[in-house]
Amino acid sequence: MSHIERPISGLLGSLDLYTAAVTFTAATAIYYLGTTIYDVYFGPLSKFPGPKINAWSRIPSILTLVRGDDNVDIPRLHQQYGPIVRIGPDSLSMADGAESFKQVYGFRKAGQPKPVKDTKFYGKPLNGVHSVIGADDAGHSRQRKILSNAFSDKALKEQTPLLKRWVGLMKNKLEERAIAGTETDMLKMYNCTTFDIMGDLTFGEGLNMLEDSEYSPWVKAIFGGIKNATFFRGIKLINALTSFVVEEIIFKSEVAREKQFEHWNYSKERVDRRLQRTTFYLLRNPESLGALTKEIRSAFQSFDDLDLEVLARQKYLMAVLQEGLRMYPPVPTNLPRVVPEGGMIIDGKFVPEGTTIGVHHLSTYRMESHFKNASEWHPERWLGDPEYKDDHLDALEPFSVGPRNCLGKNLAWHEMRLLLATVVLHFDLKLLPQSEKWNEQHVYTLWEKKPLWCSLTPAAA
Repeated sequence: MSHIERPISGLLGSLDLYTAAVTFTAATAIYYLGTTIYDVYFGPLSKFPGPKINAWSRIPSILTLVRGDDNVDIPRLHQQYGPIVRIGPDSLSMADGAESFKQVYGFRKAGQPKPVKDTKFYGKPLNGVHSVIGADDAGHSRQRKILSNAFSDKALKEQTPLLKRWVGLMKNKLEERAIAGTETDMLKMYNCTTFDIMGDLTFGEGLNMLEDSEYSPWVKAIFGGIKNATFFRGIKLINALTSFVVEEIIFKSEVAREKQFEHWNYSKERVDRRLQRTTFYLLRNPESLGALTKEIRSAFQSFDDLDLEVLARQKYLMAVLQEGLRMYPPVPTNLPRVVPEGGMIIDGKFVPEGTTIGVHHLSTYRMESHFKNASEWHPERWLGDPEYKDDHLDALEPFSVGPRNCLGKNLAWHEMRLLLATVVLHFDLKLLPQSEKWNEQHVYTLWEKKPLWCSLTPAAA
């Protein structure tokens, strides 16, 4: 080969390699574009309404997660597009009331398709063993059977002295602050009480948080850990590589060990979150607060009189707790499931396997089709008021439904009734100016905590 032929041959080889690379890249781009266009406009999920940008890309969903705007963005989409919305290329958000809860989380007959837990949401356990929250069906059933005895009616009645001891300590701490004229963060007082109760029930002793009226360091880590976990979940949604990085590197580091207590925090969130929001709305609605105060102070004369069974029969107390939960569900977002092999029918339309589905609590409870004046505080809707006769009260499912509903539901109700009744029986509360906009919060799976500043004065004898 001459000295002229060699460079020409090399140039032709480079051109062939370049042409191959360009061809491969173009073919990949065309394939991706074609399949995306098909999925957005002609695929099975194209039958469900929603913004086209969400159908094209996960970026809007990721931004909603990491910005903490789930409580704003998703309800707005449901208001615009209806009870079932396509919020991602392979994701549906549902807010169709009781029917949606049954479809996604309810019991199944033999042979019926059953959505499974979304591993992108629940993640991998650090020690390789799932808690009762993240376990598969068999593991969950086994663990739930063991734990269920602790939440039976008999067991809960036996825990009455324990509950009253800690709530009584909270009352004493509040009395000290009321007499001293000290501003009180009711969020912290509720949190400290419920954490001490959970500690005593779980470990046989409290965490001494009420005594110090301050969070322990590891509890502070839990609060930050949930927000971090939500941020990393957003990263995982980008693609398979980022999902691997988060699961295999970040979540296995020492920094992520705070996730070990996440399930513990979820269980107590249902109690103190509802109480915080209920307290806030009561203070913003003097008529409701007056009605509740009259009911409780007429039925009970002292803390010793507070009986769990009698508290459960106080109708207005139950109404304000239910309305507080509707306005401010402890878990405002959805608990995602994945459509199983073979797909399933939702709202009369076929949904393919691998699609992520979930009922968005806050969106469900703010739909005018379920609740009249859905964005307003109206406890009377739970008391048979004719104005709200068309409300779908069965759309409220804060403890979920089906085989994985909240195991501690009855305990939570006892705690909430006892805590709120204790506060109303013994104190007159006033919302302080710095907490007037307390309800303007972000959501990182759970609501981001903000102090609820109140002034307290001892109730007149």
